[in-house]
Amino acid sequence: MYLFGWVDKEKQEVKSLAIPGGLGFLVNYKASEPIKGLHIFPESDRPENLNLTERIKENSWMFGMPLLMVLAVANITRRISQQKCRHALLSSVVISLQLIIVALELFPDTVPSTIDPAYNLTVSNSASNANAWDSC
Repeated sequence: MYLFGWVDKEKQEVKSLAIPGGLGFLVNYKASEPIKGLHIFPESDRPENLNLTERIKENSWMFGMPLLMVLAVANITRRISQQKCRHALLSSVVISLQLIIVALELFPDTVPSTIDPAYNLTVSNSASNANAWDSC
């Protein structure tokens, strides 16, 4: 399991900070059991854009977003313990704005498919019923 990292497509490896056996424990309840990865699939069936790290590299303005999110979450408890609730509210607003940015980045897809874009869940095909958007 990796805490963070990036994929080197040419060398077919992940460069990161790893927790040995972490993913095996989460999936199989055995840290020693290996996990099947993308390498078992033919290259033609693998997704092109594997992770958010590549998208952040492509859009350099997004580089600070994960750090800002972690700092905003940590700041909420810190400010509440200092009895500064307005500052805690400001951190909550920052988190909400970041979630809005992610939603706008994904729009109209709500859940993008890594297999085929035809399988993406979009705003219209993931609505609760077929007439949900007609009333808006």
